[in-house]
Amino acid sequence: MDVMRRSNWNASEFDIPAWYNAAVVCDSQVSYTSLTNQTATHSAYMCGMVIQQRRTAQEVVNMMLRGFNAQLLYNSETGLLEILVRQSVADQQPSPITGSNYNTAVGSIHADGTSGNGYWGYLFDETTIYRPANDGPPVFRVYSLPNVQRPNAVSVVFQDADNSYVQDSLKILDDQAMALLGGPNGTQIENDEQLQQIGITNFDQAVRVANVYMAEQNYGNPYSQPRGTIYVEFETTVRGEHLKSGMIFGLNLQNPSISMQGFRIMSISPTSDYERVRIAASWHNDIWYTWAFGQAPAPFYGQMNQGIP
Repeated sequence: MDVMRRSNWNASEFDIPAWYNAAVVCDSQVSYTSLTNQTATHSAYMCGMVIQQRRTAQEVVNMMLRGFNAQLLYNSETGLLEILVRQSVADQQPSPITGSNYNTAVGSIHADGTSGNGYWGYLFDETTIYRPANDGPPVFRVYSLPNVQRPNAVSVVFQDADNSYVQDSLKILDDQAMALLGGPNGTQIENDEQLQQIGITNFDQAVRVANVYMAEQNYGNPYSQPRGTIYVEFETTVRGEHLKSGMIFGLNLQNPSISMQGFRIMSISPTSDYERVRIAASWHNDIWYTWAFGQAPAPFYGQMNQGIP
């Protein structure tokens, strides 16, 4: 918020409770192993940076958001700007959501690894996905990105607060994903991507953020392998009026076979008067958003229909 205030945003344009809630998530205490091999605790997400060359405010804000698994969105009722830290269903949506057609609690997990329940923003199936007037097939697309368009290695460069703020770096490698890219002869091919972030100040946060980023790209599928995250695009009607980017909903379809699986909204595009709403979403797995997963991601995946292993 401070960066945006310096970019001519007014305090009256922010949804303050949403920003406060995000700050509470970031200040959650996480146990980690320090550089001296001692067990300690610190805030889950911290941000520290110096801008040494001219950048646009948009670029700076987007890179900061990447450093703590967050995104910006507008409150559809007030028009105020919100911030959302991506979490499990139990932590992000702990109570029934107004406008949802499915108010049954969904088994989930909290960031600290304890069991919990959450609620989907909606449960979509063949009856709630838009069909043309002639009763044709639903307007629905499912796809994933090819191996060459997804990273199997992620590098992070940061200023290390635990080591006098010297410039440090780390690289997270996924051997299984590199083997899939290499082909049947057993060769491993590395497809490295440098995480476009600023603000990360310690190894623990860098490891957690990089592992979540890798999982969101590669492991959102029912195969327990880095075959690529499954994305869906479909249209619905005014049923989607209450939904917003970042929210988690359920999908239950016969063709393709997707049974009671959570998806996270990436974008939502309504027509005038919400006559139709186009939703783009990605496969969601609660376990990615636990502190322990980020520190030691084994396995990267969970069982389909559950959201937890």
